[in-house]
Amino acid sequence: MGDPPSLSNDKSNSKMDEKNNEQENLDTLDGFRKFLKKSFEILSCTRGEVNSVGDYTENRPKEKPTPDPKAMSYFEGDDYNFDHPKRGLAVIINNEDFSRSREFGDRPGSSFDASSLYHSFKAMGFDVQLFHDLAAWKMVEVLKAAVKDYDHSQADCFACSVLTHGDQTWSDKEWDRMGTNVRLDLLFGTDGKALATKALVEMFNDEHCPALKNKPRLFFLQACRGDKYDDGQAILVTKPTPTPTYRYKNSGDRGDSKDGTDAKDETDSASITTPSPKSSPTTPPTVEFDRQMSLSSSVDPPEYNQPEEDTTDAAKGDPEKDDDDDGEAAEEEGQADKTDALWHKVTEVPVTPAPLYQDCLIMYATPPGHFAWRRKTGAWFIQCLCKLFDSNVLEHVSLIRGLSYVCGKVAREYQSENPNNPKMHHKKEVPVVESMLIKDVFMRKKAAMVNPHARK
Repeated sequence: MGDPPSLSNDKSNSKMDEKNNEQENLDTLDGFRKFLKKSFEILSCTRGEVNSVGDYTENRPKEKPTPDPKAMSYFEGDDYNFDHPKRGLAVIINNEDFSRSREFGDRPGSSFDASSLYHSFKAMGFDVQLFHDLAAWKMVEVLKAAVKDYDHSQADCFACSVLTHGDQTWSDKEWDRMGTNVRLDLLFGTDGKALATKALVEMFNDEHCPALKNKPRLFFLQACRGDKYDDGQAILVTKPTPTPTYRYKNSGDRGDSKDGTDAKDETDSASITTPSPKSSPTTPPTVEFDRQMSLSSSVDPPEYNQPEEDTTDAAKGDPEKDDDDDGEAAEEEGQADKTDALWHKVTEVPVTPAPLYQDCLIMYATPPGHFAWRRKTGAWFIQCLCKLFDSNVLEHVSLIRGLSYVCGKVAREYQSENPNNPKMHHKKEVPVVESMLIKDVFMRKKAAMVNPHARK
């Protein structure tokens, strides 16, 4: 299978000087806008002949499988209308080369995610536009063009995925009525300047993009949302093994101990030592378990035996921040008046990181305030998401249920492997789904859709 096309390459057979002029125009605002307008209009549903809706839905199941006929009346018509001629537009922004920024390093492995998303969206019938290494202002222009220059009226939905560095900030201008400072997620361009996630979502709400009214808008964001680590929590599963009541001739055989007494049942679980009641309440319990035998949430990923290390989508130096200042601040707060301490905590309560509108879904790689993990073969979240898309299970299983599976897969099967950096070693991640979808989403195939070969 060939690589996805790059929008920065001129595929025309024009002369060399025309190519150079066009490339130079991409670095200007007017030239870049003209390029985007032309690119999206080519994909627009209004170009060319459009067959009737029936032609695109002839292979849709006549009846939805339901275990209970009574439930049919309750959920009937409870999925979005995907009978439009087109699946819709999918925009992918992949920022990997941050050589123009002093604050951020490159994001090796992000190209694997971009290619995976491109082929997955294509297989689901989307018109895909893939952009590489955009400055913040170009990211904004791409999203504006996606709103204005594509005909969403003939589409089922809209999808957008941004793969870049990220962080969080506290807005001084936005306060809620309780007086708490509002937390905002940021997505960075390759020039080191930021675009708020809030602004990205607002571009596609009903007011700014009325053609998407009553249609799903799906956002998948691979970026850090802070500088915290998720240490995970070991979950110990106890499974007692019943002892069969077999009789053996010799006492030394299985089932009997050497002294002739019955052998005791044992469990395949980790041993855990909890602190005694007299011990300090601040001392955490010590957990000891065998890596190969433990049935815990900290399961080694398939690549554990490889010397590959995990990295995060954060600014340079963030993983090495010194925690001494935090410890001193905590001690001083403990000595303060209790009432003041409680009020101090209340005023720092994080508020929702992004506004959600009806028919919108945002899926983040990580919870608010935490790092997002990535390998040289792709990010944990994006690779699991593409496996879901490629499985075609979303033809019969709702998108929300499928995304819950992705969250569980990332949480259970991945952990960071950085043995040379203990602070970043054996950390976990779980994606977050924030949804205001009011119906179910099913990615049923259309009759005119040609499925590409599945990626290996």
